[in-house]
Amino acid sequence: MLCLTVEDTNGESIHERTLPVAYGTKDYARSLLEAEADGQLRVSITSRGRLTIRETGGRILIDSPLYLRVGRQLSQILSRRLGASNWNPYLLEPEVRSCRTRRTADGRETRIACRWYRKAGNDREYIDGDVQVRIQPNGAIALSYTLTPSAEAGGKLTECGLTLRADTAFDTFHWLGQGPFSSVPGKSRHNERDLWSMHRDDHRFTGNRSGTDLALLATTDGNGLLLHSGNGNLGVENVDGHIFLSQNVHVSGYGSKFSEPLGALRPADAKDLRGSLLLLPRSAETLHSSPGRCFEVNGSLPQATPERPFFREYGW
Repeated sequence: MLCLTVEDTNGESIHERTLPVAYGTKDYARSLLEAEADGQLRVSITSRGRLTIRETGGRILIDSPLYLRVGRQLSQILSRRLGASNWNPYLLEPEVRSCRTRRTADGRETRIACRWYRKAGNDREYIDGDVQVRIQPNGAIALSYTLTPSAEAGGKLTECGLTLRADTAFDTFHWLGQGPFSSVPGKSRHNERDLWSMHRDDHRFTGNRSGTDLALLATTDGNGLLLHSGNGNLGVENVDGHIFLSQNVHVSGYGSKFSEPLGALRPADAKDLRGSLLLLPRSAETLHSSPGRCFEVNGSLPQATPERPFFREYGW
């Protein structure tokens, strides 16, 4: 990246710009897969399809089913422009129909057949998912999945992607990509490519971040979860103190008072949506020697102070 700063005659910065430079790209996926093992963290996938990451001392950092994001928190515009077409709830827990694990030359592979119903009791509208979870010897977790909606699934999807829930110990999201604001079709002009950090309580936190090469969920005591999305999309949302992390395979715009969100997707048009996400848990001791060190400032992760200027927001 090329960082440009314009200063006044007193040496004070009056304008800054960060521009991408065509100098090649780093293979972050390979860096995560080749990172050294971390003996202080344990990774497992249960027979019911729950992903668990825990410290050797017993503290659980992640214990999450494979949620599916199918939309966003309802806003005035979504309620007005899409109405009953919204999938609500928009974070769906799966029905695990089968789960098979086998040993491979480079770790363990689990295939999970999931079904996410639009609403309880409605057995006609759903999305099927074939999820593959590979746990590497160094603790890296490679998730890949294919989504297939049922023939009778209606409504429209404003966002869609496999989602995990982190423990409340995770409070900060660091990323290398477009920021600091959310990035969706029709809303990305004021973003710049840079290294960003944002606390979960920041009023700008929720939303999709695009063009993300590498990201890090960090705890208050320095543990971290490194992330690499296959298409560069990572969505985050604070729900009751838990960060929900989504690898979005589809993202629509926000819409306006006069138009529905650009690219809102009918399930009938969503054939074989495919996504992938690579995760690498790191303890505070091994984070410094991993690709996550790019987020450090003077040897430690920056402390993000949340901006909360409003009593209440109605958002988009």
